[in-house]
Amino acid sequence: MTQPTPSSAPAAAPATDDNQLIAERREKLKAMRAAQADGRGVAFPNDFKPRHRAAELLRSHG
Repeated sequence: MTQPTPSSAPAAAPATDDNQLIAERREKLKAMRAAQADGRGVAFPNDFKPRHRAAELLRSHG
């Protein structure tokens, strides 16, 4: 009468992999933040230095 529905087990596997990946990334971030607290670097390094400021651009280009 009714068709059997496919098992949802295969769909659960990628979610488990994603959860594991997220957990690993959180642990790495925790280690980076701990290193920063100990004075051994910055958790989010940024070497971006803007060359132009908004006021300069407004003066130049109206």
